[in-house]
Amino acid sequence: MLTPSVRYEFYMSGCHTYYYLGDDSVNFHRCDEGTISVNGVNADNMFSLAKSALCGDQPLFAELSTSKKNLAYAREMVVALNNFIDNSHNPEQTKDD
Repeated sequence: MLTPSVRYEFYMSGCHTYYYLGDDSVNFHRCDEGTISVNGVNADNMFSLAKSALCGDQPLFAELSTSKKNLAYAREMVVALNNFIDNSHNPEQTKDD
């Protein structure tokens, strides 16, 4: 028997989006419209979301502005990813999925 599927859609233009590790949540916040929280999104899921947004079939770069802020964010992400790779690459401790 198939289980029912539920889909909720919200539109919040110009919202601030953030991930909170404390309760494994992705949050969409806009002062005048409140907050939508999606809980149960662990760090591996969030990393997969970022990979899909940046490296998937339709990466977001075609629509991303090249503002100074976004370029600074990109540089910050490159440093963070390089640090993660440099500090995690130990064949004896690397987990295979």
